[in-house]
Amino acid sequence: MNWNQAIVLINANIVVGMCLDPALQYRYVVQIPPYPCFRYGFNGLPGFRIQVGSRDYIEVPIIMLQNLYSWAKAYGGIYDRQIFHQNYPYHLKSKSCFVHSVGKLFEQAGIAIQLNAHQYRLL
Repeated sequence: MNWNQAIVLINANIVVGMCLDPALQYRYVVQIPPYPCFRYGFNGLPGFRIQVGSRDYIEVPIIMLQNLYSWAKAYGGIYDRQIFHQNYPYHLKSKSCFVHSVGKLFEQAGIAIQLNAHQYRLL
């Protein structure tokens, strides 16, 4: 699968109100593109807003998903904390839940499967 196929699945399968991880109390999609992401210096790029706490959220722009997808594909098709850290160290330091949330976005979109608690294999 390439990025063009992956983004079609992401847009088709990730919807407002979706629970990304039923094992956790919070991990709900509360906004979808064209939601403008402004936190963490994203300057209004379209993306997703994900609830990660009772009063906290993260913003995941589509360009972030594309970059992480491309990097994971280039490094054996595995998405994990190391891939995220190589690309977004500031974001990881700010909110470590970015790694899991992106992995769950990939999984729920149907473009990855979770291998273990820390790794996802892209399809």
